[in-house]
Amino acid sequence: MKDGRYTIDTMRARFCSFCRSESTANVQGDMKLAKAGHHKAMNRIGFFYFNGQKGLQQDKKAGMKWWRLAAEAGSSEAANNLGMCYRKGDGVEQDIDRALEYYRKEARLGGVAGFVNIGALLMLQGLMEEAMLNLRKAAMCGLSDKLIFNALRKGYRDGYITKEEYAFTLRENQKVNNEMKSESREKITQVLEL
Repeated sequence: MKDGRYTIDTMRARFCSFCRSESTANVQGDMKLAKAGHHKAMNRIGFFYFNGQKGLQQDKKAGMKWWRLAAEAGSSEAANNLGMCYRKGDGVEQDIDRALEYYRKEARLGGVAGFVNIGALLMLQGLMEEAMLNLRKAAMCGLSDKLIFNALRKGYRDGYITKEEYAFTLRENQKVNNEMKSESREKITQVLEL
């Protein structure tokens, strides 16, 4: 790992050469890091407990406890995981307000998908203007999901966003995506698609 990011070599080292499943050797290391306050390790430990992986007995409450700790420590991924649990009622009683709370936390922590999740839930509640604002934020951060643009197009047709807002969102999305293009990004995308 270099500067907190996985390189191709470290990604290959995490997986068994024979069965391509993730190595169990990292659980002890992740547990040490999690107990020391490393939010990415906390999130992984939460995932292992929640799903009963890496030799850990499935314990959704323990998984969610680790995700809460990770979210408090700054993990947008953990906040997303908690939002999904509350949205679906998986491991806890379904609570859309708590789901929104965790998706908002995800977005505050830099998780762009949080804006999409907020927008989707608000659309279901009929709060279209706020939903459109969050979907626009996701698009302007570079997300180019077809469903986002279909919802924005419908929002424009139904009068929830103006022509200028819709056009501005499309231009910003294109601008951000153009800025992110690079030869190394294209190479890693090809490697990950294998």
